[in-house]
Amino acid sequence: MNHRLFRTGFLLLILSLSWHAGATELVFHDAWVSEAPPVARSQAAYMHIHNATEQDIVIVAVKAEGYGMVMMHKTVMDGDMASMEHQDSLLIPAQGNVVLSPGGIHIMLMSPERILSLGEKTAMTFTYSDGSEQQISAEVKAADTPIHHH
Repeated sequence: MNHRLFRTGFLLLILSLSWHAGATELVFHDAWVSEAPPVARSQAAYMHIHNATEQDIVIVAVKAEGYGMVMMHKTVMDGDMASMEHQDSLLIPAQGNVVLSPGGIHIMLMSPERILSLGEKTAMTFTYSDGSEQQISAEVKAADTPIHHH
């Protein structure tokens, strides 16, 4: 066995393990954007977010390619009236899950260059409280797409 090759491989393994231990990355499942008519001024994005780390991760900003403004909203019911409450941040608890879904927490994609149509994708960038960023892709799907629970 070539000892130099073994040592290099072992060093790479240690580096990759230590990198993952310090990475504040979330796991995004089923990220999608609701289809909207071409005249719409906004679209909503939904997804499942999982935090596999041992520390809470806080999303403090979201950007989406092709949209001038992105906001995190929570639907709040007051009797039979629904209103949108702006969220400055979104906490994803350690070892926890947060589901963004219609009628709950969701991401509003506003001031579009143009409304994306079915099957098109947008790149979304999430900024965390420690300043790190993570990019995901979300596909436009029909507004009545069923929500899958993981």
